[in-house]
Amino acid sequence: MPGTTVDYPIVRGQPESPGFYLTHDAGGERSAWGAPYIDAECARGDESPLAINYGHHLSGSTMFAPLVQYSSRDFAEGHRTIRVYTHEKKIDFEVFAVDVTDASSESKLTDFADAAELDTYLGDKLSRCEIVLDDPTNLAPAWAFVTCTYQTSNSRTVVYVTYSTDNRI
Repeated sequence: MPGTTVDYPIVRGQPESPGFYLTHDAGGERSAWGAPYIDAECARGDESPLAINYGHHLSGSTMFAPLVQYSSRDFAEGHRTIRVYTHEKKIDFEVFAVDVTDASSESKLTDFADAAELDTYLGDKLSRCEIVLDDPTNLAPAWAFVTCTYQTSNSRTVVYVTYSTDNRI
C-alpha cells in the first residue's frame, strides 16, 4: 500500500483451517503476527468476485494497522491506490469506500451468482459506509481489506477497492 508500511505477501486461507494464518506466517511457521490472507470462503481466491483479505492490526504500524487511517477521509483521498502483485501480474486497485463495522453484527457474503448480485451487495454496504469516495458501478471484481480497530470491542475497518481504470478486465 504505497505511502504506508503495508508490504506483505497475501496468502489464501484454506477451508479445513480458515483461521490458520491468524497464527502462522506466509511460510506456514507459527507467528504471533500471522499473515495477511484471503478468506477461505472466497472459493476462487484472488479471482473471487469479492476477495476479502484479513490482517492483524499490530502496534508500530505493522501488518494491516495502517488500514485504520483510511477511516479519515483526508488519508483515504491521499492514498487511493493499493497495489497487489500476483505471480502473473501487477494489479492497481482504487479505494472507493471505507467502513468501520461491528463484526458481531455484520454479515459477509463471498459467493455471488453474477456481477449484478455483487453490485447489489456492495451497494447495500456503500449505503452504510462512513466514507464513500466513489460510487462505482460494475465492481466485479472487488476486494476488501479488513483489520481490527478499537472503536468498540469487536470493530473492524474495511477498505473496499476495485480495479483502477488502467487494469479493468
